[in-house]
Amino acid sequence: MRIHVCGEGGVGKTTFVLTLVKRFDAAIPVAARIGVRTERPYVVEISYGQRKIRLYDYPGQAEFREVVATNLAKELVHGGHALFIGDCSRPDTITGLERWAKLFDGVNVGRYMVINKVDVCDPDIGLIADVSSKIGARYLGAFTFLREPEHAARILRTLVYMVEAESVDIPSEGV
Repeated sequence: MRIHVCGEGGVGKTTFVLTLVKRFDAAIPVAARIGVRTERPYVVEISYGQRKIRLYDYPGQAEFREVVATNLAKELVHGGHALFIGDCSRPDTITGLERWAKLFDGVNVGRYMVINKVDVCDPDIGLIADVSSKIGARYLGAFTFLREPEHAARILRTLVYMVEAESVDIPSEGV
């Protein structure tokens, strides 16, 4: 199973991925560090039950958007699912998910959305519902990855369950 983790810079994508790496004892790629600016996604593979899950953590900084779009297009030929992450304290990162979702237009992928950093503010449910509807994503909830590491595992469990229940997983080579 491939999960493309997308969103603006600083929303908690890398924290989400590294939290799962620690939880499932996967090897941490040397380059995967919070605050490192790079145009390539960090790719991490974890074992989850009988499944191998490959997480692609894409950089969210504006200067990498064109290169990210190219890299993402190359990876999407193998299928997968999109996990869009927004930051509760920065509403522009939630509306910015519309731009990310356009990168998946015309591709048959499952779309899911979570909101991070609810420990610092209350989520704007109206905005979240509006964006989730516009991008065609199932809303999985609001969490805080840094203060509550179990939240990342809960998101992964929910995502795996939903993908399997909806049978939207696209067979891919390797993973």
